[in-house]
Amino acid sequence: PKLVAETLFRWDTPVSPHIASFRENKPCSDEDVLKALHKILADISDSNEPSVIFIETAGGVLSPSAASPDNSNSKSSKHVQMENGWGWTLQGDLYQPVLGHAPVVLVGDGRLGGISCTLSALESLLVRGYDIAALVLLETNNGHGNLDAIRDYVTRRRIRHITGSGEPLFSSPSQSMLSLPPIPD
Repeated sequence: PKLVAETLFRWDTPVSPHIASFRENKPCSDEDVLKALHKILADISDSNEPSVIFIETAGGVLSPSAASPDNSNSKSSKHVQMENGWGWTLQGDLYQPVLGHAPVVLVGDGRLGGISCTLSALESLLVRGYDIAALVLLETNNGHGNLDAIRDYVTRRRIRHITGSGEPLFSSPSQSMLSLPPIPD
């Protein structure tokens, strides 16, 4: 098997995509992102090779996507208009057209404060109808116990939201939630 990694869009400025695209005058509309994503997925599908595809977005579920004046022309109420006339949307809203085609692996935060961030992302995805196949935490050396707390929350609160595919969320939390060791220094 071979590994292929594609970066669909990149900016030099290490800030949110909506700011970077504007500062560098490299507009990128929602339509541009979705067309590029669909092209890659079609190319992979046309190759008839068995594959596993991971789509990593820029930032979290509620992080801004790239900005473009074309997003300002959209009639979508999901777009936020910047003072400069460019518009952007949240990552979680941008990728909704992929619903039902790609389950989500939510990468959570094992650091102090990570329980709230991870549960906020989880619930934001559920509200938008995403299928969440798994939750993976990147732990820290401090061992805050975030995975246990998140697993307890999902299990004891009996979160059984119905996902986009109609399946219960985390029918087996012990198998679909895991923790990875800290990233080495």
